[in-house]
Amino acid sequence: MRAKTVIIVACLLTAAFAGCLLVATAPRGEALMATTPTDLSKVPQADLEREIARNGIEAELDAINLYEQMASMTKNTTARKVLLDIAREEKTHVGEFQTLLVGMDAEQRTELENGRKEVDALAKN
Repeated sequence: MRAKTVIIVACLLTAAFAGCLLVATAPRGEALMATTPTDLSKVPQADLEREIARNGIEAELDAINLYEQMASMTKNTTARKVLLDIAREEKTHVGEFQTLLVGMDAEQRTELENGRKEVDALAKN
């Protein structure tokens, strides 16, 4: 396997594990995490790498939310620090996946830049 594929798979597995933890503690009928990836075998081969990167971003954002929510709930100072540190690391993973994605998808790259410009314009008003 190529190195970036191994990294993507490892991140997805980590996020899937975190999802299992959340589902086990979620109130009935309440979804706390995204439900994708559902079946990447249905994604056309030409789109697979981009879809993997997008699912990786989604999984990492779910993990960030999980760790930050747990940090806000714990009374243990050390546990809070550890959870927030792990959340910070997940934010780095979001950046890694985003870098992969913009390298593979010119439209995504353009739209991210357009979004930045829109926010900058709104911030000036």
